[in-house]
Amino acid sequence: MRRIQDPKTYEMLEPGEFYRRYPNRRPKQRAFQIIGDYEPFQHIAGDGVKYEYGPDGRITDIKLPVITSRAQHKEYLKRNNFEEVGTEKEHMMKYKGKTKENYEATHVDSEDEKLADFRYEEFDL
Repeated sequence: MRRIQDPKTYEMLEPGEFYRRYPNRRPKQRAFQIIGDYEPFQHIAGDGVKYEYGPDGRITDIKLPVITSRAQHKEYLKRNNFEEVGTEKEHMMKYKGKTKENYEATHVDSEDEKLADFRYEEFDL
């Protein structure tokens, strides 16, 4: 039988009783996420960029390629030897959007966060 240890009293509780005492510790519901295709956008570099020059030799217009699908975007990156790096930084996920030093200087643990950090074990009885 599965039991979870109470972080305050250290007694072993049935899951139903544990989640009644600590409703914020309930496991999150799982659901599917459907991600649509890309909205059309323009790349600013690579092989599809075309320049138009005026009579004085200055650039008058820049034609940028329009990407309309994931496959087209993937092919564009591969063809130009580009690598997608994203915008997520480890410290943004780990320290709530702050640098480690700033987080440690300004953060005070709340009771809920102390409970969230508590590791519980499952026992088969």
